[in-house]
Amino acid sequence: MSLAGNQLSDCQYFSGILINPPLRLSSFILSKTVTFNKKLKTLARSLRKNGTMGEAILWRDVLSRKRFYGYQFNRQFLIQNFIVDFICRKLKLVIEVDGSSHQDKS
Repeated sequence: MSLAGNQLSDCQYFSGILINPPLRLSSFILSKTVTFNKKLKTLARSLRKNGTMGEAILWRDVLSRKRFYGYQFNRQFLIQNFIVDFICRKLKLVIEVDGSSHQDKS
């Protein structure tokens, strides 16, 4: 696995976990000041403590403490009216781990 020009390739494997395809956010969302719904802040904190098994494993084994090529990731990050599972603002990369919490939502 390699990073070319600080960009993730189309499909990445790390610790047996497939990240495919990486989601990219436009730069205006990830500017220095990110707007968010303050009403969701308590929920985001709760989700950090009570995440899914997949989120816990991905965080513990891959994304925490700058283990993924030295990039900093944040968990349950607020962007406007959304809470994303993981975000690397430097790469403009969001990772959403599918699970039962995403079912029946449109």
